[in-house]
Amino acid sequence: VFPTFFHVFLRFSSFSHSNLTWIVEHIVFDVNARRKFSLLLYLLRRNGKISLKNKQVLVFVRTKQRAERLVESLRELGFRFEAIHKELSITKREL
Repeated sequence: VFPTFFHVFLRFSSFSHSNLTWIVEHIVFDVNARRKFSLLLYLLRRNGKISLKNKQVLVFVRTKQRAERLVESLRELGFRFEAIHKELSITKREL
């Protein structure tokens, strides 16, 4: 039986003050479902061309519960993450 692979779609951006535009990069990885979190941690910690270190990152998950678990796990490791989902008021989403 072959393992199920998922595309991990990462989107990160940075703001260019010189021309007042956002620079958005998209990267897709084929990764086993059990290794998605490890890949995310690797990219958040590493330096180099393909790195999410010190960048604003959007991570999409399927449910509110998964979003909250992911945020909790990343915070325990020292990362600053917030979950945004439909149950948050608009004012809390914009903070």
